[in-house]
Amino acid sequence: MELMQIQHYNNLSEGLSKKLEERLASFGKTVRYRFDIRRNLHDPITKAEDKVWPSVYTLDPAKFTINDPHESRANISKTKNIALIELVGNDGKPERFGKVRIKEPMRGELVLYIQDRPEDKQVAMFLELHPKNKNGMFPDGTKHQVFFRIDELAAATEERKTRSARKLAMDTAEKMSEADLREFADAMLWDRNQQEEVLRNLAEDLAEHQPDFFNDIVADKKTKILSVLKQSLDNKYIQYNPQDGKLSFASTGQTIVVLGENAGTDGWGKYAEWFLTAGDSADKVYKKLEGMLGLGEKEEPIKEELPVKKEEKTALSGATK
Repeated sequence: MELMQIQHYNNLSEGLSKKLEERLASFGKTVRYRFDIRRNLHDPITKAEDKVWPSVYTLDPAKFTINDPHESRANISKTKNIALIELVGNDGKPERFGKVRIKEPMRGELVLYIQDRPEDKQVAMFLELHPKNKNGMFPDGTKHQVFFRIDELAAATEERKTRSARKLAMDTAEKMSEADLREFADAMLWDRNQQEEVLRNLAEDLAEHQPDFFNDIVADKKTKILSVLKQSLDNKYIQYNPQDGKLSFASTGQTIVVLGENAGTDGWGKYAEWFLTAGDSADKVYKKLEGMLGLGEKEEPIKEELPVKKEEKTALSGATK
């Protein structure tokens, strides 16, 4: 199966052939293509939705045309017919054309060893010219872009970034103090009174499966505020009215802030934002809540200096002589 020139097929200009060779050389020893061929499967009984790989997917069209911008030969058309040719007849005409097939076990990924297998190199050339290749040389915007070449450098960079984020998240979750762990539990709206081992397992699971989200929560200044809010609600120091989104002190009914109906439905993020941005009034409320929870900095009692009597001064000064 080759991209050989047979009659009017694959008669590329010298310029395009050179660019195609250079393109493949830049890929290294292997090149991977990912095909978007999973299909939705609806179970009429359970109503469940699932995505499945087809048993075999055949890329079409197997024959197509491109416009060769480098063609300058006399009496040679810029329109080129492209096809993989499997068999040539005795008359020199193509008798069978090759097709690219993706089987279910491949899970939508085709790996070609373009330096070690000449046939794989020909298939890669065909795919780079194909109109349904999203990042190919001649993508056709009027057609669904079924596949794309995986950028190995970008893929490696992304994988390493994800791995680093997961390592940071897992290390953080493992080394959290119990106090930090329970504060994190508050931010996640978990029950902070669960056993430490249970909370740590929840935190480590989140760190493993959603490392970026975990790291954002840990780094977010709102985490501490969310913890204080949840503890204040749990201890009934403040109360929340979902009808108007009012937060108020439970003992006096004094309004803290009103943020609108169901403002706390998806957690307390909107209220945390208010505490971060509302200035002095919010800071005073926050410090008061910290004090009620015993979380604020303990102030040292002010020691009043008693006035020293004149006689004592004289005695003291005499003692130093």
